Amino acid sequence: MAKIPNIRAEEITEKDILSLYERILPLLYHNPKRLDLSNEINKSLLKFVYYDFYYFFTDDPQPSLGSDIFLPYFEKWYDPNNKDEFSRITTMKLKSTTPRQRFNSLIKQTYEKIIAQTQTRFPKQPKEYHRHRIMSFDSPAIVLEFFRFKRTSPNNSYSANEKKIFEKLKPHIIMLYKTVANDLRHSKTFMQFDAYFNICFSIANTHDLSEAESKLLPEILYGYSNDEISKRNFVSVNTVKTHIRHIFKKTGTKNRVDFIGKFFISPDRIKIH
Repeated sequence: MAKIPNIRAEEITEKDILSLYERILPLLYHNPKRLDLSNEINKSLLKFVYYDFYYFFTDDPQPSLGSDIFLPYFEKWYDPNNKDEFSRITTMKLKSTTPRQRFNSLIKQTYEKIIAQTQTRFPKQPKEYHRHRIMSFDSPAIVLEFFRFKRTSPNNSYSANEKKIFEKLKPHIIMLYKTVANDLRHSKTFMQFDAYFNICFSIANTHDLSEAESKLLPEILYGYSNDEISKRNFVSVNTVKTHIRHIFKKTGTKNRVDFIGKFFISPDRIKIH
């Protein structure tokens, strides 16, 4: 693990804040090297305060309607020590409640998943964390959470000065990450995913799939093996096989080829609302 740098003692200046925008905004219009915008923000933030890993996600400003909501959202996880990261566009099935309740449910589920992923990736690291959360409920709602593996010698909790730095940068961090998320939502990758997501949403509702079964629809579509699905969702291979068997039974299909052929190659065979 990298040594924690000395805590920045001086105040955040307007020049520091301007540097954040100068690093990111031009890349929205000209990014020939295809740099990851969220990583560029992260590199800037690490100059002000240290953390072992962080994640962020944004709510869908226009979620699907119905008794249940299948919500696509962005999730970003980054470990500055190992230069190891992943991002994911995934789905969660939530009861159709108020936007605030829905987002709070997302925060809880995402936090639990991030911790499970962290402990799987770094089994030798401490199981407790110091964390600092930044969030906004203004649509699209957004949350960012910065973690340190908790240590007692020396104590590495966030200092009052570091929390002050976060607070000073908060409106700018939120604005920049919302800008990045908006850019991602208009990317070809997300629009392709969104099209498939709408089909998955229809399949789940039409055939009364459970939450666990619904979550596997994109996994089947993108061709993940049972073993890969198991690792991505932190469940056993036998559980994956059971869910997929139920999906095939409920949708009247025999196997993956039949399932994909029925719902994704022949759109005239499914009603998309």
